Amino acid sequence: FAELFNMAPGAKALFTRVNVDNIHSPEFNGHVMRVMGGLDVLVNYLENPPVMECMLAHLAGQHAVRDGVTKSGFAVMAKVLMGSMPQVVEGFNPDAWKNCLIPILNGMSAGLAP
Repeated sequence: FAELFNMAPGAKALFTRVNVDNIHSPEFNGHVMRVMGGLDVLVNYLENPPVMECMLAHLAGQHAVRDGVTKSGFAVMAKVLMGSMPQVVEGFNPDAWKNCLIPILNGMSAGLAP
């Protein structure tokens, strides 16, 4: 998330409810774990479209009610994830990960303003 805030400083205001001013706080670390855990679950359901679509609809609804969350913010998050994945994924394949992340992030941002 530090890279997200470097690339889009205004994004920090979207995370005040999880104590973003202290990115080492339990609240913010809990948020990071929920995001990464959710991403892990979604990647594992790519081969089960009905379940994945249901999960994405739920997450899209959660993001739609948050003021300031936009499709363009998800595009920045995609860049952040693609830039950081090589550090944590052995044998990182950018094409394979794009094919995973793009449908997930598009689903989560469905219905959001650009």
